[in-house]
Amino acid sequence: MKLIQLVMVACLVLGSMHYASAQVRIEATLYDPVVTETGGEFALLRNYGNNSVDISGWTLATASTDRDVVFAQGTIIRGGLRMLIADIGWNTSRDNMSWPLADLEDTITLGNQNSGIALMNGSTIIDAVGWGTPADARFYIGTPSPHVNASGQILLRVANTGNNSADFIVGDPFAQTGPPADRLPIEVTVVAPTLVIFDVLINGIHNASIIPTPGQISRVPVLANLSAGTTNASISFLGLHYIMQQNGSLWYTRIDLPYSAGPGTYDVTVHTSSVSSSIAQAFPLSVEPVLAYALENASISFGSVAAGGGVSPALRPTLRNIGNLPIDMVISSTSLNSPSGNIPASKVMIRDGGNLITLDTSQALAIGLGPTQRYLLDILLEIPAATAADTYRGSLLVRGVRS
Repeated sequence: MKLIQLVMVACLVLGSMHYASAQVRIEATLYDPVVTETGGEFALLRNYGNNSVDISGWTLATASTDRDVVFAQGTIIRGGLRMLIADIGWNTSRDNMSWPLADLEDTITLGNQNSGIALMNGSTIIDAVGWGTPADARFYIGTPSPHVNASGQILLRVANTGNNSADFIVGDPFAQTGPPADRLPIEVTVVAPTLVIFDVLINGIHNASIIPTPGQISRVPVLANLSAGTTNASISFLGLHYIMQQNGSLWYTRIDLPYSAGPGTYDVTVHTSSVSSSIAQAFPLSVEPVLAYALENASISFGSVAAGGGVSPALRPTLRNIGNLPIDMVISSTSLNSPSGNIPASKVMIRDGGNLITLDTSQALAIGLGPTQRYLLDILLEIPAATAADTYRGSLLVRGVRS
């Protein structure tokens, strides 16, 4: 009897997640400081969007190295805010001691001539600014900016046309501009307190739009500015109730957004009460669509079997929907190969309902897998009788698509 050891490795092709594009750009850079080259250079990032952007794992690439700065896990730039990345020693050696301290000090090596800097997410260029005539086209967008005229001058973004030479001038991102403030009289009449919900920020902004984290519960912060006299405050969301904590006029909590919450707009209702009254007001939270899935038990082994029959694996893989959209499945197989020969892909099949479907070509299965649901891949392999004894290996290619 010929014994054949069969192993298949299922490969998960990650589905597209429709994340909103981040508007993080390089706002300014000082590449030729006056005081010191080691401790005086900086790059200033700004989030021009409304939503917070997680830049964990992003890098600043320079002519020195593609990973001149690597942003640690948990690095987030909130909407409208800036992040100052400076050379080690900046806080004591910067050109102008009135400039702010760095949000992050790291070793930065910026070329003084014909160079540039790029903000990267993996191999994707998020933004870049170059000066002079950089040899590497990754370090500028459109036409590079001209050199600054003297040491200590800063390239400052003033536009977002997609052309460095038009978008950057010599300027100071830290300067206070405009005429001095006038002194204005202030008058206020204090009346008996009434309950008022002055303002509510969800995830740090008004009219928040959230992209659920695939397969996880997102902890969404809610901050409310409530009137004096408020004694208790809480949030109701998706059938759950959350008690808010007080810090002066500000009340705070986090609400749970499950990854399975479908796309749409939901009410986040703020409840407040005093010793004599109570009020409630709903605020919108938009949930964006997410197509995401995971493959569990991704290694398929048929064990040692005799030629001339059919076999199923002892442990079958499972497709799990970890997004908030229903998905179908596209699946195919390669042939199983060994030094002694091969088993054609047409011998690899999946059982869908009462049907056996060969996987030598890509097959679209309308499984209608809803969020949180799992689909068991019932794989069957037929081994031709003439198959030589050996270990055969191949791959299943599995991809989720929107139903």
